[in-house]
Amino acid sequence: MGVVGGAAGQRAESAGQAYRKGLSGKLALVELTSLSAAQLLSVIAESARASLGARRAAAWAYVPSLRRFTVEHGPSNVEAVMATPAEASYLVRRAVVWGGDLSVVQQELAVRSFGLDWSSVTARIVSLPLRAERTSSLLLCLVDGEVEAAELVAASTLFIRQSETVIANHLSLQVVRTHEAQLAALYETAIAITAELDLDSVLAAVVEHARRLVGTPISYVMLVDPDGTQVSTRATVGTSSRQFATLVLGLGVGLGGRAAKEIRPLYTKDYLNDPHFRHDQAVDEAVRLEGIKSILGVPLTARGKLAGVLYAADQVERVFTENDVEILTRLARHATLAVENAILYRSLASTVGELRRYQRVAEAQCQRLETADRLNRHLSDVVLSGGGIEGITRQLAVLTGTDVVVVDSGARLVAWAAAAGEPYGTDTPDMGASACHDRVASLLAWLDDPGRCSPGSGEHAISTTLGPASSPRATGCVVAPLTTGGEVHGSICLLGDRAMLQDQEPLLQVAARVVTLELVHAQAIAQVEERARRDFLEDLMLHASDDDALLRRGGELGIDLSQPHCLAVVALDHRHTGAGEGPARLQSSVDVGAERARLARDLAVMAPCVFAGHLAELVVVLLGVHTSESPVVSLRAALRGRSRPAFAYRAVVTSCLDQVGAYGPAFVDARRALPLVPVDTGVGVVDLASTGVLPLLFHSGGAAALRQYVERTIGPLLCHDARHGGQLVPTLAAYVEAGFSPARSADRLHTHVNTVYYRLRKIEALLGPDALEPRRLAEHQIALLARQLLDTADGDDL
Repeated sequence: MGVVGGAAGQRAESAGQAYRKGLSGKLALVELTSLSAAQLLSVIAESARASLGARRAAAWAYVPSLRRFTVEHGPSNVEAVMATPAEASYLVRRAVVWGGDLSVVQQELAVRSFGLDWSSVTARIVSLPLRAERTSSLLLCLVDGEVEAAELVAASTLFIRQSETVIANHLSLQVVRTHEAQLAALYETAIAITAELDLDSVLAAVVEHARRLVGTPISYVMLVDPDGTQVSTRATVGTSSRQFATLVLGLGVGLGGRAAKEIRPLYTKDYLNDPHFRHDQAVDEAVRLEGIKSILGVPLTARGKLAGVLYAADQVERVFTENDVEILTRLARHATLAVENAILYRSLASTVGELRRYQRVAEAQCQRLETADRLNRHLSDVVLSGGGIEGITRQLAVLTGTDVVVVDSGARLVAWAAAAGEPYGTDTPDMGASACHDRVASLLAWLDDPGRCSPGSGEHAISTTLGPASSPRATGCVVAPLTTGGEVHGSICLLGDRAMLQDQEPLLQVAARVVTLELVHAQAIAQVEERARRDFLEDLMLHASDDDALLRRGGELGIDLSQPHCLAVVALDHRHTGAGEGPARLQSSVDVGAERARLARDLAVMAPCVFAGHLAELVVVLLGVHTSESPVVSLRAALRGRSRPAFAYRAVVTSCLDQVGAYGPAFVDARRALPLVPVDTGVGVVDLASTGVLPLLFHSGGAAALRQYVERTIGPLLCHDARHGGQLVPTLAAYVEAGFSPARSADRLHTHVNTVYYRLRKIEALLGPDALEPRRLAEHQIALLARQLLDTADGDDL
């Protein structure tokens, strides 16, 4: 009995020593190779309860990459508590006894560990930190109120060190195992990459290895698009829907977009219900179709540059461990290099293909250069023989087998030749003249359309199709600008079958240089002649030279100033239109100066014009008087025949001038009368003699002032005649022209004198009792003259 009692006393003394030392025999003999990290923490918690005399104990592992404390109660039961790195660092800093004032994280740990409402019990919790390499754990011990918690903290030092040593040994063992698995996986991945450098095959191998290493049914990879603003799915394994295989995420959207933007691993155990991510409706629908719950995403980075995101996903709620994160992160690093190698291989293959294509292009270019050299020799022979632009055009048409057209900078025809070599102007019925003329007319219309791309706007040829492409008469066209020093002198064009024109552009460029030289030479001569004409016109209008000198210079230009001529001045204005949604300026980009020069050239070759030039922003025209039509009617017809929608034309024609000295004053008078000419129909032409004193009275107000004056002075008469078909306005005009005599007015109107008296009384009733007094009659006479000018400007009868 004493021996037994002595043995029991020794056991009690041994237990007390163990308690004081804090060591655990069970923990010292644990088999690390058969335990996972979570199971090891569970053993440590049980050993702490037994060795330290705690009522209950729980061990939590902190996962920095996921910012969570986790504890595993079973294979499918994992608790997790969110904690920032700062909060975790504070909790695992030292062993402490938790008091009554707990943080949110401490309260949640207490509830999840022991299922107790901390505020309603008298027990206390002792927090013991367990720190090992790259890991931090928190051991919580629930002790009764009568136990000295401070003594328990002091006695736990050896247990903490023992636990940390066991954790470190287990981590080392896991590192070795993980390293071996990673080496095997990376070896297989390297074999796959070596065997196949196609990018799609590499990505397929990467997702397959990711699924196997992490142990998930689904894995996929997204790559960053070239613009760097989103990632798109490039390879998947374990998925079934097409919608999931075509997902696109903006940076910052969803788990993958956020992982790509922040360049760090991210995890969720229930993605669709996780409020920490910015959800996208299309992405959520694809995830729902696949039944995905948990997702782990790690960025693919190499040399600090983001390439994409690698994912592992499960269809059940799962807490990914730090080991899972580490494995997938390491695989992602190697996968990034593999992807870059595949992309480089694809780029290299593309470069080789491009080099081969360039080789074929170079060979074709050599052939074109040889052909261009032959063409250059032929064209040089034509130039040296004096063939000019017409000869060059003819020769180019023969060599290319296409129609060739040359135009100047104003889209006017300079020369053309059909494929058979017939020159411009030849009228041979058997050359298909109708078709040729149609093609040339279509080309000129296309070149003259300001809404189309100008062929002279660059240095290279452009191709187009004249007419609808489906039309049997659709003509292919290649146009090259004729330029020197950035100045466009015109264009040279090839017309023909579109397939035939594909190889003719180099020949066209050679011909363009030769034609440009000839055209510049011709234009230089034309500029000299134009300068001479302008100087002559200035001297004639300003009378800066004597009459004999002007007669002689006019003769040199083909003008016989000894014969009578009428002088006309024409002004151009941008035209406005009220069509559509309101007033709008049409063709405001058209150069008025260039259009003025074109108008002068066009009028110079129209009958009855014998000379045309531009002076002081006006076009000045000399009209012959030996015609059946009046100069006003002839000029109006000429302007209407070449009018353009973008412009309005105002013109004043003087009476016949038979002295050299009369041109200057007539020019001044006509210029003064121009503002009075209305252009309601786009072309307004008046006789200077019909304006009378109106230019002196209404010069500053223009046609609008004329209309206002007419309305204010004789407006009631105009309204009466319009409503009743009366003759009050003609009667007033006849009365004024007859010297205020009713009898003579009756003769002019071919009516009875009493009718005239009746109408005059009606006029007084409408305009006032003093309407026929001399002062008022003078105003009425001016109003009648203004109305006549407004009515005759557009060619209408009074």
